[in-house]
Amino acid sequence: MIISRLAESEVEFNLIDKLLEEELNVKVNSKSNDVVYLIKENETLLGTCILTIQDDKAVLNNIFVKQPYRRKRIGDGLLRASLNHVLSKGIEKAYYYDKNQFLVKEGFFNDIEENTCDIDKFFSSSCCGEEK
Repeated sequence: MIISRLAESEVEFNLIDKLLEEELNVKVNSKSNDVVYLIKENETLLGTCILTIQDDKAVLNNIFVKQPYRRKRIGDGLLRASLNHVLSKGIEKAYYYDKNQFLVKEGFFNDIEENTCDIDKFFSSSCCGEEK
């Protein structure tokens, strides 16, 4: 069974850091971020989404799904779970520093000029950024 939830333990944070270092060659201390979501199947880590909260925005630092699990809507579920969590905390906007093909396809950039996402608008759209 596939589950998406907040990372909870030191072991999970270490697995996430190792995954991002091995797959993206990025050194991360995931535990130092405000929101760290993971997606697992049984005990296998499939991917992660890491956000920090700055002022009134969630900054999406990393979103990653292992290659064999891509194109199966796992990244979509991970992104939606993460954004739903920050929305439940009163954060209404999310930001990503650069255009990303996956995020563009998901409809994340509903304010292209500022690389931001109005989270309510994101959830009121169907996949791929189409209006409902």
